[in-house]
Amino acid sequence: MINPEEIGELVYLRSLEVEDIDEGWLGWVNNPDTSSELTSIGENKKLTKKDLESYLENSQMPKAKMFAICLKADDTYIGNARISSIDYNHSKCSYGRFIGNVGYRGKGLGSEVLKLIQYHCFLRLNLNRVSTVVFTDNIPSIKSNEKAGMVEEGVLRQSIYHKGEFRDVISFAMTRKDFDHIYPNP
Repeated sequence: MINPEEIGELVYLRSLEVEDIDEGWLGWVNNPDTSSELTSIGENKKLTKKDLESYLENSQMPKAKMFAICLKADDTYIGNARISSIDYNHSKCSYGRFIGNVGYRGKGLGSEVLKLIQYHCFLRLNLNRVSTVVFTDNIPSIKSNEKAGMVEEGVLRQSIYHKGEFRDVISFAMTRKDFDHIYPNP
């Protein structure tokens, strides 16, 4: 493992580096087959390396943190995770995750990544609430959030303008109390 920050059974999280842009990230976000469900990507615009460098630069602590998702077995970089909108006054943040390498989707790795994000937010950052939104038709992400103990809080109608239309999203969240109940001895 290369500089792991959080370690799971099959994957680990390390800080995302500029070099990761050319190692998969740029290709993944510009491929409609792999990025169509990302709520953070708006219009059909090709992102450049400079765009991602800027995004990474603006995703630094104390307001945000980006991770590379890597396989423990061989350090293969397969996606990204991001904690953002970190608000220490209200003890909360948002998260996103993205398995960009499609060969590793549908294997439960996204749920494991989410558990590592929860662990990081609740036990390392000492936050009280972690939340996200998911398009209402993104069934794999909905199931993954539920599997990791996230609680559906409701539908936000026409909340995100995405690729030419306003789309509904489901809001999911977990509190520290929820986390402690699910994982009593992390």
